[in-house]
Amino acid sequence: MHQDLVIWDPSVYTFARIPSNVSPSDLGIIYVELKRYGEAESEFRKVLEDPAYPTPQMAYLNLGLLYAEQGRDEEAVTQLRRSVGIDPRFYKAHFHLASVL
Repeated sequence: MHQDLVIWDPSVYTFARIPSNVSPSDLGIIYVELKRYGEAESEFRKVLEDPAYPTPQMAYLNLGLLYAEQGRDEEAVTQLRRSVGIDPRFYKAHFHLASVL
């Protein structure tokens, strides 16, 4: 894990302390909200490198949404298809895949 992070959020002109026990997936989501896309991608990839991670379809969804937000549609489609491939009943992934296509 990482040490506690203190990040500047210019949207609210404040610092935020993120506890060291925040999961990489949650940290990735925080980074997306702060528009720190490179760091978000890194955190989502950490999740996907862990073969024991219980819901990789969520990580692929998050990575696909990150790419879509950046206008990286082809990469978004690839990640969203991976999410659907893992769990064909995961309606959120289907919805977002359809919206990118």
